[in-house]
Amino acid sequence: AALRSLRRIHMACRVERIIRDCVDAIIAELGYEQLGQRGCPTSNLTTLDVDMKARLVSTEELSLSINMLFSKVDHKAPANWWDRSCDIALLLGTFVHGLGNYEAMLNDETLPFIRKISKYAKSDTMCCDAQTRFANAAIAAKKVCDDALEASKLKAQKEVQKAVAAAAAAALKREKEAAALREGGVAADAVISNMGEQPMDHLYEIQEGKDDHFITLPRLKRAIESSIRSQSSSSLTSSEVKADASSSSSDFKEMKGTEENKGRRKRNLFHTLPMPDARVLDFRLKLLVTEIERKHSDRRKDEVSFDFLTPKVWPASKTVLENQRMRNSSARFALESDSKQSLDHIIEYAGIGLNGTQCGVMHRTVDDRNDFSIGAASPDLYQVAHGPESPRYLRAIGVPMTFGRFGLAALLYADEECLENMLENERKRFYSNGERAVGSSENKEGNAETDESQHLKPGEQKAETSVKAEMPTGNGQASTDLRSILANIVPITFRANAVLRAGVTSVLLYYGYPFTGSGESKISSDFLKIIQASSNVEPSEFSQNQLFGKNRFESLLQTFYGDTKIPELDSVKEYIEGCFLPHCLKLCMYGNSATTRITRGSKGEYETSDGISSYPEPTEKLQSPLPDPCLPLTEQSMEAVGIASAILRRVRLMRCILKISSGQIQSHKLQEILRSKTMRKSMNGFPVWWCPWIHDAALLAHTSTRGLFSILRDLESESGREAGPVFSRQAITQHIRSTLVADASIAQSIKGASSSDETAAWIERYAKEFPSLNAIERRLAFLCAKLTEDLENESCFDNLPMYDHGGWPRN
Repeated sequence: AALRSLRRIHMACRVERIIRDCVDAIIAELGYEQLGQRGCPTSNLTTLDVDMKARLVSTEELSLSINMLFSKVDHKAPANWWDRSCDIALLLGTFVHGLGNYEAMLNDETLPFIRKISKYAKSDTMCCDAQTRFANAAIAAKKVCDDALEASKLKAQKEVQKAVAAAAAAALKREKEAAALREGGVAADAVISNMGEQPMDHLYEIQEGKDDHFITLPRLKRAIESSIRSQSSSSLTSSEVKADASSSSSDFKEMKGTEENKGRRKRNLFHTLPMPDARVLDFRLKLLVTEIERKHSDRRKDEVSFDFLTPKVWPASKTVLENQRMRNSSARFALESDSKQSLDHIIEYAGIGLNGTQCGVMHRTVDDRNDFSIGAASPDLYQVAHGPESPRYLRAIGVPMTFGRFGLAALLYADEECLENMLENERKRFYSNGERAVGSSENKEGNAETDESQHLKPGEQKAETSVKAEMPTGNGQASTDLRSILANIVPITFRANAVLRAGVTSVLLYYGYPFTGSGESKISSDFLKIIQASSNVEPSEFSQNQLFGKNRFESLLQTFYGDTKIPELDSVKEYIEGCFLPHCLKLCMYGNSATTRITRGSKGEYETSDGISSYPEPTEKLQSPLPDPCLPLTEQSMEAVGIASAILRRVRLMRCILKISSGQIQSHKLQEILRSKTMRKSMNGFPVWWCPWIHDAALLAHTSTRGLFSILRDLESESGREAGPVFSRQAITQHIRSTLVADASIAQSIKGASSSDETAAWIERYAKEFPSLNAIERRLAFLCAKLTEDLENESCFDNLPMYDHGGWPRN
């Protein structure tokens, strides 16, 4: 905490120094007469601090002065709507509202953030819809918690009433028994032999079918799914979104006044649309300050950039080093990205150590929603963890103190089997036998049964719907060595092979999960006909390729692992479904922060996690960037939490893509959605030549046969054939020429404005453009959400904000 406070003070001083130089430059040009008209109290400006001086200049003047200090920031923007004015406002807002107080910056009408968001909301209804879905999911989660609290209160009241009634009855009975004892004889002997047990509190007693007083993960999952489905059936129309986005400033001021009159902190009109991730904005602020100081100050020329996420700073285990190496090499292989792009992403994801809620120097309030890894998913869910009634909630095993964004999204995307396996693995962690031993000595038969159940595969032992299955009733002995407990859950083939585990993680992250059907199947002929009918590609160039399956997965795993000798795919599937995916869900739900054993539901029998993810400083070792079931949660970084969330989402996404490509979606519905106005409107991050009914369909086909983001590597292949007949460079060039140049609707004046060589160069330049990984995933997610909305829960996809991208669409 002290280190973070010093870092924040240092960053705040750097920002203040920049603003002070700008203010001094503006005041020097104004002159004393103009300063007097603006209300300057003294002619000796040296007696005024920077805050007093800043009141003498306007926001526009200060913004123009800051604009002169830097040219550009060599890093991708925090959101698609972010521009240079937002960079200037970030510096200015940090000076006015304090470091990290991004919620106040959003609500500041003199800064452009709320206007940018409202304008973007008109053009990207997908983003607004995803944010609304998640807000409804958070409301549903809070309702489950409140219902459990009310049930526990009611149960406690009934127990008190029962105890009072029992005490009154016992008092009356004691009077009669005392009279019988005084008389002696046979009546006294009967009283002594029939004495019953004293009444006891049954608040924590678990009875079959009577678990409403506990918060359970299955109940949370069902509630979230129900809220998402109901919102899908009655989603906001584009006109409603436009009406919200174009609300007048008078309405906003009226709402603001109402909030202030109620004594509450005002909130922005777009209450479901937050600022980008605070971690991303902190990093952006650092880049801005560094760029300005580099050009206009010599104070930091000799200062070496400090990266606290390297083995030079923290000691690292062999497993963590292997995970780091695999993370870097897999990104370069799958995305064809250079080392700078990978390094920028890594540093930005981990933050720069300015985390406000974990140190004493902070301005953030309880309802600040900007840091996606360390905060609750909503202000109401914050009260569940830290409110006055927080100790009264009864949490079953697997339920964290804080429900964060990654946790709620992961709970929605994980299937029922994954959740059951996670809870089963948690029971194995905290209870050696899985059941309470009755008395001090246990019979051999009982031990044999529990030992046998302990060696069952995760998929063979289904968790019951009752909380009785989630909360073992015993005080089983926990192992003193946490690593040995974790290792016992992992299959022996993967236990001592960190490279193999990291290879499996990389394939799942960039290519998806193929084990969703009964075997290898081909892409639907009807689906291919849709692409053929809308494109200029000859039918002979298409072939009914095999869908992404075991053979392709095995080939990719061999590439990442670096060896052709890999375990049988059945063993890989068992590891993924029984161990790795449940671990990803657990990491998203628990976070990598502290745990406690004193929550009301556990009674000290098992650990309850905080549910948040900490920056790396609290650990003694370098944290793993990849989720690893053989490592404790505290040794896995915030990046690992984001990757775990992305893997769960992409596993569900790939399952839906395979269903679409195999023909389980009617072709007329697919054509209707591809040609809809929404798909043509939501083209952020896509090149000018992208046609939804041609290239969206081709992207689905390529993804279903080669893997989620395989197109990014296939485009760079030497032959170009692996990209397919639609995405080859020649096909894209021909499409641009026929659509944008040779089309009869193009005016002759436009065609004649450039020579043939200039036209060819223009076509060649735009033919090289292609969507990024983030844009591709958003597009696929939106397509699958639309196409599978009528399918059952396990087969449909729900489009939620991708918090591992930074919350907002980023290209």
